[in-house]
Amino acid sequence: MGGNTMAGALVRLRVQQFAKIAASKDWNTTTSAAKAIGCEVSTLSRILRGERACGGEFIANLLVAAKPWDFNDLFEVETGDEPVSA
Repeated sequence: MGGNTMAGALVRLRVQQFAKIAASKDWNTTTSAAKAIGCEVSTLSRILRGERACGGEFIANLLVAAKPWDFNDLFEVETGDEPVSA
C-alpha cells in the first residue's frame, strides 16, 4: 500500500465553538447537552476538559444534534508531526 498517513491523529472538540452552539441550542448544562447529544455526562465532561478525544459515535451524534453546524465548525484534527507511509 502506498501513500502517507499521519500517526496519532485525534479528533478534538472546539470547546469555545461548542459553548456558543450549546447556548444557541439552549443546552444550559452539561447534563442537558449530553442528553441532546446522546452521550454520558462524564464522557462529555472529559471531552470538554480535553482529557478525552472524540470517538466516532460522539462525533456522529453531535453532528446530528448540532445541525446546521458541520464537522469543521465543531472539531479539529490533531496530527502527529511525522507522516507515516501506509
